Amino acid sequence: MEHRLKDGRHVIVRPIQQHDQVGLQIGLSLLSPRSIYYRFHTYRGSFTPTELQYLVNCDGVKHIAWVAYESDGQGNELCGIGVARCIRDEIDPEVGEVAFVVLDDWQGVGVGKRLLRQLAEQSISIGIRKWRASVLAENHRALGLLRKFGTQVSQSADGAEVELTVEISTVRYSSLA
Repeated sequence: MEHRLKDGRHVIVRPIQQHDQVGLQIGLSLLSPRSIYYRFHTYRGSFTPTELQYLVNCDGVKHIAWVAYESDGQGNELCGIGVARCIRDEIDPEVGEVAFVVLDDWQGVGVGKRLLRQLAEQSISIGIRKWRASVLAENHRALGLLRKFGTQVSQSADGAEVELTVEISTVRYSSLA
């Protein structure tokens, strides 16, 4: 699905596919150290082949992921710019662990919102009602964006990390442009 962002650039948002391994590896290398730390809570330089296989082999029920690619405005994908994923909790199948990252040059223009909207729609369609996320307390943008997708159920802090749980709301996320 192609979208025009508030800054005029175009993106395509779609489910992750096997061939996105290359884009994930390149995307990681393009992230700033700060964005890498915000996403992974540690610094890392690359994914292992096993990690890449795991990240792209989503079954659409227990593990879902959406990617965003820059588009030329004609429907052609140029470079990967973001990813959002949800992994269903094995103990409580109505809860999914959610995480997302957007390249630095694309942050703040609606890419994360577009990715999370698609993730929310798919999550709800497969019975995931709540998202849980471990976010660094200083990552106010990510915390704020997650709160826009539902009603906060709980929040706990453990040092530098916040564990946030939101009940996904179709009313709340459908109104996000």
